[in-house]
Amino acid sequence: MEMCLFRNLYVKLAMKSFALMLSLLFTSLCNGQAYRFRLYRTAACKTTSYLDTDYALYKIPGSIDTDYMPKAGTVYLPGPGRYGLVLNNAPHIDTVFEIRDTGLFVFNYKEPDVGLYYDGNIVDEVPRYKNCDLELQGYFECKYPNGNLRIKGDFINGLAKDSLLFFYDNGQLKSRWRHLRSYAIAEKFDSTGNKVKIFTRENGSFMTYHWRKIIEFFPNGKVKFVASDVDHIRLIKEYYANGQIKIDQTKRHRYEYAENGTRLLSFIWKTKRSELGEKHEKDFTVKEKVYIPSGEMVMSIVYSCENELTYPPPLKPNKADEIDSITIFKDSRVASKISDISTEKYINQFSSFADGSDDEDW
Repeated sequence: MEMCLFRNLYVKLAMKSFALMLSLLFTSLCNGQAYRFRLYRTAACKTTSYLDTDYALYKIPGSIDTDYMPKAGTVYLPGPGRYGLVLNNAPHIDTVFEIRDTGLFVFNYKEPDVGLYYDGNIVDEVPRYKNCDLELQGYFECKYPNGNLRIKGDFINGLAKDSLLFFYDNGQLKSRWRHLRSYAIAEKFDSTGNKVKIFTRENGSFMTYHWRKIIEFFPNGKVKFVASDVDHIRLIKEYYANGQIKIDQTKRHRYEYAENGTRLLSFIWKTKRSELGEKHEKDFTVKEKVYIPSGEMVMSIVYSCENELTYPPPLKPNKADEIDSITIFKDSRVASKISDISTEKYINQFSSFADGSDDEDW
């Protein structure tokens, strides 16, 4: 009897031990296959890197308010995808990380010895220029190894006093920044001295809304692109090198043209006050028309977007809240019409030639 009890107890203990081993093995495998991220940073004017913990990652597309912080130097991400990086006490960087596989993703970052730095709460603060982690004071210039100027300007507590000049290593002016009380103007040039761009924006953090205007030029000096985003209204005029209009976007419409002047796409929208959104949000009803190079209309799409803050609404029906109808034309006559299309069906059948140009990030 005692032998049987002992044998039963031994079997139970063995089973528990085996279950614990399986659990530990499963946990180990899961941790090994997780999507992990580490950042090694080298401080300005230093040569030794260290494991950084003062940063956050956020999913793209997604909300920057949903961030992923390092734990013991490692960020555990929810899955594959594109991620942006917010560094504290560092310049803003536009690097986007494409995480595709499980395992550890390592990013090595070297702070510039001279640069525009954000400290702490980058939403509310004004970035400041630093040299070797010290805010610039008074007149400052920095040179390339060949002796040519790289940066020149006057500073007060890391802020440019008036104008700030950047140069190429061949001595040509690269950009000129003029900092005024409420806004800043930047002029950018190519390495041969041709003006490339004029950019004007309201002062403030890159993470908060501010009005902005931009003009881009062809190498011959002719205007290539004119755009503005003021009061959440984006206006665009873009041209081909021959002077033909390429994109004409106003508060009420957007037209896209081929280089010979033939219209390719048109978007016309109407708005009404959003019933469920915030005070300044609107609901849009958009009518899109698609043309072939001969100028013949081949498709018309009607879709709706709700709770939008910015003009224009999304110019890609696959981002719509509802796709009301798609009408197909042949020889200027209605060939077919379908209503209440799912986004998935639209993407599979129509999105390759019915979406507007992606210029949202200018």
